[in-house]
Amino acid sequence: MKRDRRVKFADRGRTVILERERITQEGPVRRIVRRWLRPVLMVGGVFIAITLIIPFVRADILEYYAGSCLGTWENVVHAVGKPQFETGTEGSLHSENSARFSGGDAQIFCGSFSGDDPGDKVFKKARVSFVWSFAPVGASVAPANSAESGTIDEEIISSTSSDAVASTSTSLPPEVSPTTVSVPEEPPPGEPPPAPAASEPPPPSSPSSSPTTWLRYFVPIARADVVTSTSALLSTSTSITHEAASSTSGDTVLPSSTLDIPFDLSVVASSAQSFVSEGPKEGVVQVNFSLDGKIWNALGSVHQDTWHDASYELPLNSWEELKELQINIQGLPGASAMGDIFLDGIVIEVTYETQSFVEQLLVIHPASPPPSVNEEGPRISDPASKHFCDIEPFSQSIRPGESVNYTVVLRPSGMSLGYLTQLGELSPGITASIASADMPTTARFPTSTKPLTLIVSSAQDVASSSLNFIVLYSETQGDGTALPNFCQYNLIIE
Repeated sequence: MKRDRRVKFADRGRTVILERERITQEGPVRRIVRRWLRPVLMVGGVFIAITLIIPFVRADILEYYAGSCLGTWENVVHAVGKPQFETGTEGSLHSENSARFSGGDAQIFCGSFSGDDPGDKVFKKARVSFVWSFAPVGASVAPANSAESGTIDEEIISSTSSDAVASTSTSLPPEVSPTTVSVPEEPPPGEPPPAPAASEPPPPSSPSSSPTTWLRYFVPIARADVVTSTSALLSTSTSITHEAASSTSGDTVLPSSTLDIPFDLSVVASSAQSFVSEGPKEGVVQVNFSLDGKIWNALGSVHQDTWHDASYELPLNSWEELKELQINIQGLPGASAMGDIFLDGIVIEVTYETQSFVEQLLVIHPASPPPSVNEEGPRISDPASKHFCDIEPFSQSIRPGESVNYTVVLRPSGMSLGYLTQLGELSPGITASIASADMPTTARFPTSTKPLTLIVSSAQDVASSSLNFIVLYSETQGDGTALPNFCQYNLIIE
């Protein structure tokens, strides 16, 4: 849309066009794109820069193995060094290739763990694990004479059941009449057994035959209960006897010496063997660690059903502590019933972090801050000081094992005043000294200055860094007061 704006002037009535504006209406999509395109591009650029330039950290693992072992286990030398077998192949371990624990309170001590040189890797954490196997008592030996065991168990169960039935059958209440339960006599040898007599129902008792018939309305008769109990007993005895019942009367039938057991004895035998092989659910051995061989700390107890996953994190913080580490495995009470343990080796897994090449290039070592003023110690600066000093050049670079010279320029408040120069605290591997300097009087070193030479050296083992140091400069005033001040310089170790 175009819009013309006309302005009229009073001079001679002429009309001129001073401005022509073109107003274009933008759509909502274009307005949004123009508003958000630049921030999105900026955020994307920052993300790409972070991805490509900012260093990343990689976590890796180093393994260390025992360099020496001793103790009361058998063949402790087999636990030294890298394990011959991997975790999960414990079935190949035996007394010929592994240290053996046969129970009791026997112990094994392993230390001097060694492996790859960590170099400049950053220590993060350590974990101890074991390549071993547990051989429970009777696990590899098949149960002997299982048939005989089943026969013996069957005889014991048969005898027990016979005694229980006989005892139950003869334990009747005193109110039971002797004629209620009758036992037929066995015929003499060689004679056929007599035919069972037909059972006759007992004659009904008349109300007048008992002088206390009127009590039956108030007191229950015990004989009816006894007959019911006897019938239940006869039914139970008949169901477990090997011979069929030959009579339907209330006569008691004695059980035979052979019972028909309604379950499989082999299941009982196998269950008993399995229970013995598992053993009690208690610790077999205990794992301890020490950093000095004197103070031992427990890591945990190993159980027979958890030895596959036995692994403990060690509270170590540095490679130096790993060098002092000692591991102890000690038998616990009751371990003799568990069987044998075969140990192929102890593995220490150390998780570390390493820097990428880009990070090593971009690493910046923070400069050492100047010493803070300690109210209880000597002061390094006084606001009343009128003297000062500077060091030229302020910063220099050297390699490990090299030296460099600085020039310390003292600017006293009076040439006749006494002064004292001292070196501030230096980092390990850095040495320095101050000597007088013969400098000609120039515009750089006027007569009002006192130049000195500062010599700084670096040892061979100093790491790359940027370091800041100071030179203390105190001046003695006319009244004997010493006013302190200092000047600073920078040293870069490449």
